[in-house]
Amino acid sequence: MNNITKLFLTAVVVISFSGCATTMLGGKSGTRFEASVQEVYDASLATLEADNMPVTRKTIATNNAQIDSEYPNGTSLHIYIRETSPSFTQTSIRVGSMGDDYRAYDLMKKIEDRIK
Repeated sequence: MNNITKLFLTAVVVISFSGCATTMLGGKSGTRFEASVQEVYDASLATLEADNMPVTRKTIATNNAQIDSEYPNGTSLHIYIRETSPSFTQTSIRVGSMGDDYRAYDLMKKIEDRIK
């Protein structure tokens, strides 16, 4: 096993033991929070309200939730939340049809700050 592979595997293990980890893949920001679906849902709604973003659709169930919004220029925003275990939630954000990494990451950090 080469050094890069070892470093990558070490990083994965360290991240898996932390409360959250943010990844960026193809314009979609994904984070694993040590929080319930309700906690992440509430933090997401509060973040959108603080940023003056209108909520166009919101649904919540026992183990998942979705929030849709829109930027002033019409760019769509989708927040997907799902329970991965009783203590952890996987959250992903997609901005626009092609994805906007910067906006998705920025919003995810704001949500994370509200959860901590």
